[in-house]
Amino acid sequence: MLSRSWVEALKRNSSLDQGFADALKQTTSLQTLRLDGNHIDDLGVEVLSEALTQHNSLMNLSIPQSQISHSGVIHLIDMLELNDTLRTLDISGNAIDEAMRHLTCQLILKDRISSAS
Repeated sequence: MLSRSWVEALKRNSSLDQGFADALKQTTSLQTLRLDGNHIDDLGVEVLSEALTQHNSLMNLSIPQSQISHSGVIHLIDMLELNDTLRTLDISGNAIDEAMRHLTCQLILKDRISSAS
């Protein structure tokens, strides 16, 4: 199960690993995941997105002030194509410009996700 210790570990080493992803996949009651300021990069977003593809309880994901670029946004878009539970996604404060606009359009078209900016 995903525990506070996993999130605390992220604050120390700023990377998502397969252990975190596996724990997230097994968590069935988590509704909000705040990874604010953990400097998660595109590889970490790829691992997170893969874990969230079929996650059916998480409604709010917050990963602002990280190291997400266009590549990471593409992983999030791919995840959103398969995940219909997530309602709020905050990726503000990342190095995203055109990619963020593209993601916003995708989310608006789905009419189910709000993106904080």
